[in-house]
Amino acid sequence: MRTSGTWLALALALAAACARGGGAGDAVAAFWVGDAGAARVLAVSGDGRVLSVAAAAPALDAPVRALTARADGSFVVLQEVAGGAPPGLLLGRDGARIAPLAATDAGGAPLFGADEPPWAAAEAADGRIWVTGRAAPVLFERDGAYAGTAAALQFATRGVAALPDGRVLVTYGVNGAVLYAAGGASAEPLLVAVGAASYFGVDAVALRPDGGVVLAVLRHGVTTDGVLVDVALGPGSLAATGDPEASARLPELPSAIVAGSDAIVAGPALGSLAAPACAEVLSPDLRERRGCLAPGAHRGVARVR
Repeated sequence: MRTSGTWLALALALAAACARGGGAGDAVAAFWVGDAGAARVLAVSGDGRVLSVAAAAPALDAPVRALTARADGSFVVLQEVAGGAPPGLLLGRDGARIAPLAATDAGGAPLFGADEPPWAAAEAADGRIWVTGRAAPVLFERDGAYAGTAAALQFATRGVAALPDGRVLVTYGVNGAVLYAAGGASAEPLLVAVGAASYFGVDAVALRPDGGVVLAVLRHGVTTDGVLVDVALGPGSLAATGDPEASARLPELPSAIVAGSDAIVAGPALGSLAAPACAEVLSPDLRERRGCLAPGAHRGVARVR
């Protein structure tokens, strides 16, 4: 739920955008970001101006959990599943509803629930949509129909990134990661080797434009901080190539990452105990916090293609 102060900040941001000639009619959205606790997605410019509400009810059924952009410019929006809402929706770039993701498997059993909510999504090279949150990631066809599940792991899956060759990288449990074969029938366990023993805990994962991998990891100490670190995908491992000690400290472990050549955006944690937070912009080298992507508290972030 938003506070009056948060709504005031949003209103001021919209007013400032219009005053500078940055309204929806003459500025281009660079990102979509979910409005925490609401069935609403905001369109945000590259310089942090909230341009418009990109999507809302009735196109959306429930509060947003995560976002991902598809190759054709449309979006997957994951949402809360309480009250029978589907786990996600396919939306056009104009915010119009294209189709829901299937809510049940071939036998009619719910795919996600309050104890296993949808967590993150990625579009694989074959066009299928992978959604994590269960021990076995759920696969959907391009049109949102149920396509089956990938091989099950021991614990709930979290971050997901699709490689150009069809394989899919997934994090799970407290500190686990696997590399799924194309189609998801098998998974190769990966040792997460960040370095110092104090780094233990993973969530979001994403590909940089040059193919490098960025991983969200947890640093335990006097305080528990989330950091992003560059890692290399090798045989049986995700090994740090960057220095996590030099990475900017974040108050929570990010559950979404959008990696661009000009900046990295870290989406807020999805954990049930995580405090409300904005999506944060980091420098490309991950060392500098540049502030909130936009005013407010967010859930999920995606770059507009």
